[in-house]
Amino acid sequence: MSQRLLLFINPASGAGRGVGAGAEAVARFRSAGADVRVVDTAPQTGTVTGRMSAHGAVTHDDVTDALRTSIQRERPDAVVVVGGDGMVHAAVNVLAETEIPLGLIPAGTGNDFARNFGIHRLSVRTAVEEIMAALVAGPRSVDLAKVELRPLPPANTVVQKTAADVRWVASGVNVGFDAVVNDRANALRWPTGRARYVVAVLQELWRYTAPALTVTTTDQQSATEVRTERTFVLSVLNGSYFGGGMKAAPGASVDDGLIDTLWVPAMRPARFLQVFPRVLSGGHATVPEVRLAQVQTVDVAASDEESGRAATHTRGDRRAASLPIVHGDGEAIGRLPVRITAAPGALLLLVGQETERPGTLD
Repeated sequence: MSQRLLLFINPASGAGRGVGAGAEAVARFRSAGADVRVVDTAPQTGTVTGRMSAHGAVTHDDVTDALRTSIQRERPDAVVVVGGDGMVHAAVNVLAETEIPLGLIPAGTGNDFARNFGIHRLSVRTAVEEIMAALVAGPRSVDLAKVELRPLPPANTVVQKTAADVRWVASGVNVGFDAVVNDRANALRWPTGRARYVVAVLQELWRYTAPALTVTTTDQQSATEVRTERTFVLSVLNGSYFGGGMKAAPGASVDDGLIDTLWVPAMRPARFLQVFPRVLSGGHATVPEVRLAQVQTVDVAASDEESGRAATHTRGDRRAASLPIVHGDGEAIGRLPVRITAAPGALLLLVGQETERPGTLD
C-alpha cells in the first residue's frame, strides 16, 4: 500500500528555490510510489491539490490553518515540509504531540533545524530517499520547546490580547538583541543565510538598549535560579543553531529532554563585536560574559524597572509596544512574559536514528 504524503511547500523560500524544490520533490515521491497531495497555503483555503500552489508569502496562521484542515481531510501517513525554518515552525505547531511524522526537504536560507541532523544541504533527491527510508524504518522522536506567552496584537491595532498563547518551537526562542536582529534580518532581501544575520547585527548594534529582564531557570534536578539584570542576548535553544548556522549552543541535543540557554549581559558594542565572531563558530563557551546552561524551564519577564519605564513613556495597551518581542524559529510570536519548557519527544521526525552528521557553518 502506498504511503499518503502531504507536501507543505513554501514557493518563496530560499529566494524562490522552494518552487523548483517542491516540483522536484513531488515528482520524485510519486516515482517512488507515494500518493502525494500538496497543501495549498493560500489564505483561508486549506485545500489540497495535485499540483503546487504558486502563492507568495503567507502568515503563520494561514499556513497552520491550511495544514490542519488538510490533515483532517486527508489523514496522511506523513507531512513533508519543503522550505525553511518558518515552514518548519508552522508545521510543528500542527504536528506536535501527534502520531503524524514530519519529513524535511530544506529549501530555506537558514535551515537551522535541519542543521542539527546534518541534512541542511541535502539535494532534493537524497532528501526524498532518506524520507522514504525512514517511513519504512520508523520515525525518530525529537524534542521541541513549548512556549507560553502573550500573543501579539492583531495587525493594524494596538489592542493587546490578555489570554496566554501556546507555541511550539523547533530551533529556538530569542529575546533581546537577538530578537531585534531577527526582525531586521527578516526584512533584508540580500544577502542570504548567515551573512544576512551578520548584516542585521551591524545595522542594529549601535542603537540597541539592553532591557532589564528577570530570568528564572529550573534544571533537571528542580533547582531554581533567578537573575535580574540588563540583558543583551537571551536565546533559549532546542538545538545548536540559529541565525542561519551560528552554533549558539554547542552542547545542545535535540533528544536530551533539555533546552539550552545562551545569556549575554549588557555590554558595549565594541565588546560585542569582539565576542560575536566566536558565537558564529561556537567558540564562545570560554568568553567570561557568556553564560551557557542546560535546563528544563525558563521564565522571562520584564523587570519592575523595565515595566515602570515602559508605563512612563506610553499609555494603556500601548505600553507593551516598548517591551521586547519574543521570536521563535526566526518568527515574531508574542510578548513577555514568556515560559519556555522542554518537551521531550514531542515530534516524530523522518530522519535516520543516527543522522547527526557534523554540522557546517555554510
